[in-house]
Amino acid sequence: MDGVHKLLTHEDCTKIIQAKLGTNDVKVLSHRIKPFSDEVKGLMGQHYRVEIDYEEEISKTEQFFMKILNGSLKTLFDMCMSANAYEKEEFIYVTYLTELKKFNIELDCLPRCFLCRPYVTVLEDLSVKGYSEVPNDNMDLDTCKIALESIAKLHGSGILYEAYKTQVQGSRYRLIDNYPSVLRNVFLSKDDNIPKVWFRKSLEGVYELIRILPENHMKNEIYEAKLREYVSRLDVISASFDNHLCTVLHGDLWQNNFLFKYYDRKPCHNVLLDFQLIAYGPPSSDVLHFIFHNTRKSFRDVNMQILIDYYYECVKRYLCQHHFPDVPTKDQILLLTKDVQVLVKLLCLLDRAVTIIPCDVPASTFDNDEEFRKYLFDERATYLVNSYRADDAFREIIEEDLLELRNLLCSGC
Repeated sequence: MDGVHKLLTHEDCTKIIQAKLGTNDVKVLSHRIKPFSDEVKGLMGQHYRVEIDYEEEISKTEQFFMKILNGSLKTLFDMCMSANAYEKEEFIYVTYLTELKKFNIELDCLPRCFLCRPYVTVLEDLSVKGYSEVPNDNMDLDTCKIALESIAKLHGSGILYEAYKTQVQGSRYRLIDNYPSVLRNVFLSKDDNIPKVWFRKSLEGVYELIRILPENHMKNEIYEAKLREYVSRLDVISASFDNHLCTVLHGDLWQNNFLFKYYDRKPCHNVLLDFQLIAYGPPSSDVLHFIFHNTRKSFRDVNMQILIDYYYECVKRYLCQHHFPDVPTKDQILLLTKDVQVLVKLLCLLDRAVTIIPCDVPASTFDNDEEFRKYLFDERATYLVNSYRADDAFREIIEEDLLELRNLLCSGC
């Protein structure tokens, strides 16, 4: 902990308190840094609680949330660096929010940021305001709707900003043209980065799982062949997004990246967290990923269209509140082609195979760099197959995802 304590200097703490209070007339006395939780909440960041004692007529203490790029394992740190994880989050809190203010675009679904410097970010501690994580593994309809309101605001802010910038400069403005390095999708990028290596290794695991999947209506070798053919077209598919309305995407909308405030046991407000995988693309990428990742198929079969319609109404309301002159139609905002649905479902499947830690994977895997590299890269397929066979809960979810992916891939065949 001594090393962590040194991550914030006295000057840093002074800047944080001054930003929090909106005054320079304050004197910092001391600060403490403690682990935020004993549980692992995500791979790319390490989380801490910061307490800063200061004097403003009388002595007081303010509490903050600090995250640092995960350097506990070399493999993980290298992956974060290759993905531009810190730069992406810094872009959102420092550059993007500053640009939005120039056009009076409000975005109240993010925590306040008080310090952002390599590779440390200090945010408001929302737990002191009563925000908490989703209590269950899967979100109910009310929770999904509240989450979609925040997603719609994030997407709407990008649509507004690009429209205003286009008007100012007199020619089409796109965020991706001005910030290509931070808004590239690291998994679909043409660069041979570490996340793409993980993507390819994980795909090999999916092919292995397909071979042992119980057959139903289609032979597994046909399913595998169709998926391989689809993957071979990914560059063309992702390039086609340029012809559609695109905006800033969160890129990692699983439940741990949401905090909710509750009133009478029902969610009433939501805040988005962790912008380390932001990208630029069609809004449907985020919307579908959110629904696929945080609900089960039985829920989606009943509520998918309800949630998609609700999201569009939220976007439309947000744009109208900012007096946007020509609100796009639902079809213009939501690209829901077969190719997009298959792509998002595939990415969600690969992602969920990481966010769900099977019971057969020993905890030591995440403490030893060599073992972690095997888990994430070198023996990815072996780990996935072994977990599928050994863990009933993991198998149930992954099998459901594989069958849904197959149905989407083969729809209209």
